[in-house]
Amino acid sequence: MKNRFMTMTAGALAVSVLLAGGVMGAETEAEIPVNVDGVVSILANAHVGDLGEAVTSYEITLEDASAYADAAADSFTVDGSSEGVSFEVKDNVITLTVPDVILSSAVVLNEGTGLCFTKAEVTEIADPDTAAFDVCSYTGENGMEINYRLRASASEKQPLVIALHGAGECGSDNEVQITGNRGAVAWADYTKDATILAPQYPEKYTTPFEEGQEEIMTAFLETLTEIVNSLIEDGIVDENRIYLSGISMGGGLSWEYAARYPDMFAGIVTFSTRGTIAEVLDNMDRLEDIKTIPCWLFHAAGDIVNPTLNSLDLYKGMTALGNENAHLSIYDALDAEMQGLFIHFSWVGGLNTTSMMDWMFEQSRA
Repeated sequence: MKNRFMTMTAGALAVSVLLAGGVMGAETEAEIPVNVDGVVSILANAHVGDLGEAVTSYEITLEDASAYADAAADSFTVDGSSEGVSFEVKDNVITLTVPDVILSSAVVLNEGTGLCFTKAEVTEIADPDTAAFDVCSYTGENGMEINYRLRASASEKQPLVIALHGAGECGSDNEVQITGNRGAVAWADYTKDATILAPQYPEKYTTPFEEGQEEIMTAFLETLTEIVNSLIEDGIVDENRIYLSGISMGGGLSWEYAARYPDMFAGIVTFSTRGTIAEVLDNMDRLEDIKTIPCWLFHAAGDIVNPTLNSLDLYKGMTALGNENAHLSIYDALDAEMQGLFIHFSWVGGLNTTSMMDWMFEQSRA
């Protein structure tokens, strides 16, 4: 499996060509200048990295690139720095190589005149990771519409991984759930012999549920189950090897899904899970029907978004009920900080753990 452990923070993207020097600090988005005079097109070559869709190079086609032919080596900057940036000019195309920069609409530019652009000015994104997934939509019998991405295996009767995203990827664009991080792409990278389903949840939910949130979740899971059943009926998916993988809010959704459909899943892996199964040790009946499902929980000590106790309590509950195939990995907070990661991002380490993926695909209900 490819190791893409990115140690940068998920920052803003800026690209500028400085024809007159000087560097300024971050500006608000409303103040950011853009100059694409003479630009015909901008192609971003990208992949989905640990912290989101990351650019490795730009191909900038201009009407006339001669003005940039003699630019200094440090003329191009990304996020205010020229470190790791290189470029060449050929046939009115500037090829700009950059050090894995998160493709983001939030922009920081450097002071100067010349070519300046943001994600909004990129005319094409070439990303083989996202291209591997088909763009799909399905409306359930209950009227709930789910937008989803699907990487279907070429082989018949293969395992299915349902990758459930975090709160930051909710919406309806049918894109950010696979570009926001490697929650779905990591499984596709690991093996070609599996189907990967990445549905997009419509809106954030809280715990405990606020008004209407549980009804949305119920409708979503009913509709998602219809999609899964259709894949089984089409002979694409092995009904005995259906797995749940959930990040943060999607981790909580994974446990809710399993609790409501206990005979469906052969394994569960969650990262920094949200506590939708509240006070689990005082409500063991919620785990009773899923007590034998193999599971692996990842969390970071000191998680300030979703308390580490969410995973600890689930693990304790499953093992107390006799689950001998339950696993728990708690990352040291200091180690995560030294890697340059926000302490909540336990999925970065977890999804780069090949042994966990090996273990997952060994599980079967048959």
